[in-house]
Amino acid sequence: MINQIESTIKEEKINGKWVPGTQGDLLVINLAKKFSFDLNKLFIWSQEGTSDYYDYEGEEFDWEKILSSLLDNFTQSIYICVTNEDLFPWQLLQCDKGDCIRLLTNLPFFEYFIFDSSMRCVLFDTHDNSIIVFRSNIG
Repeated sequence: MINQIESTIKEEKINGKWVPGTQGDLLVINLAKKFSFDLNKLFIWSQEGTSDYYDYEGEEFDWEKILSSLLDNFTQSIYICVTNEDLFPWQLLQCDKGDCIRLLTNLPFFEYFIFDSSMRCVLFDTHDNSIIVFRSNIG
């Protein structure tokens, strides 16, 4: 999946860069602490306390519109964490939220989550054709 992402970044001229391993791991660890995610679990989003749940399975739901609307919760620069049904640690890509949808629509579906430096909100796109959003009021 990482190779496909790298190819898409080059082909689509997307302004994105991989966060170095240790730095990326630390960001994810801090996010997990804030939201009480268990990084030993395969699906860290499968816990109680979700704020919002969006189902995009079926023709009546438009994944791109839902995601575009939800990206308004984030600052301009976001992190896309590629989990793709693997255990932690994961690869972390930093890009502009304007490039996020363009990147994702040029790739096959995979599991990922999105957050920004404020860590007030985290969005998971899951294998269940759903988007799950966790929010925090803690700064």
